[in-house]
This record gives sequence, C-alpha cells and structure tokens, in this order.
Amino acid sequence: MSLYLCIFIDTIEAQGLDMGSYSEFNAFRTKLLQVKAYSRTPYSLKTLLYHSDCEGEWTPKECKKLIFELNYVRDLFSHNSSENGRSILATIESLLKLARFSIKHNSPIQFQ
Repeated sequence: MSLYLCIFIDTIEAQGLDMGSYSEFNAFRTKLLQVKAYSRTPYSLKTLLYHSDCEGEWTPKECKKLIFELNYVRDLFSHNSSENGRSILATIESLLKLARFSIKHNSPIQFQ
C-alpha cells in the first residue's frame, strides 16, 4: 500500500504525488529528522515531520509552513551528492511543487 498526496480542484484531481509505501515515506521523514538533529536547527519542522501519514490533509495555510520547512531541509541536503541525497532532494522538490500549487489554488493536499 502506498501513500498518495493529491490536490483536488472541485472534484477533479489537479495534482498528485506518489510517495511510495508508507515505510518509504517514514524512512524519508526519519532521514530528515536525523539531519535536523545533526544540524541542531532551531526549527521544529513540525508540519513536515509530525503530521499523520495515514489520513488528513495539509491546508494551504499549513503549506506555507511546509514550504519554509522544505526549503530549510533542501538547503541542508544541497551539498549531499550521494544517490540517497539526490533522491531526497528530488522528493523535496516534488513536495515543494505540490505545496505551491496548494497555495496558488487554495486547495489542501490530501493524504490518501
């Protein structure tokens, strides 16, 4: 079973992102949490790291926070040229795109 993040406008799916299995999404967030701890950031990354992955949504208001958090984490990974680092950066960029779309269209990102 996989985690799919999507945005609907009216009843039509306008954007979506397959995050892989729930365990893959958890591994992604665990890696971000490790980097956060190593960097000793004062930011909690609460929106990104602690939202339930099995239900709910990120509202456009939460997406503004999410973009801030993703940009911060992207900067931490920008010097990591390993395959895993590039994969995480690609995921971050995809989430940023989805969050920007959410704000632009005032529609939440739904967890499915």
